[in-house]
Amino acid sequence: MSLKTLMLSTEHEVAVSMSIRKALILMDSKNCNALLIKQFDEYIGIITRFDIQTKVIDFGLNLDSCTVGMIMSLPVLTINESVTSSQALRIMKKCKIKYLVVEEDGFHIGLVSESQLKSLPSI
Repeated sequence: MSLKTLMLSTEHEVAVSMSIRKALILMDSKNCNALLIKQFDEYIGIITRFDIQTKVIDFGLNLDSCTVGMIMSLPVLTINESVTSSQALRIMKKCKIKYLVVEEDGFHIGLVSESQLKSLPSI
């Protein structure tokens, strides 16, 4: 199955200065668990609901004063859209990550998650 059919679009991106509260609201409105962090037209990190729970909420930090840039995971790893889902899953396992940015012709076109890949019948 093509990664293009599985991925979330790149509209799931935010500025490095966005507050955690606003990020959570955006995740809820987009029904997603991860956001790409963008600065100067480059993806510099990623933030997940798990990051927010373990790095902010569990420590009782303020959701309005903490920014996504403070807790993002980096670097963001990219793969070509022609990579198979099983290859993508192996990369994730090797790098111990849960998301990959998908590229086509040098442009970021989406985000694919480990859980999406693991849910496929062929894997």
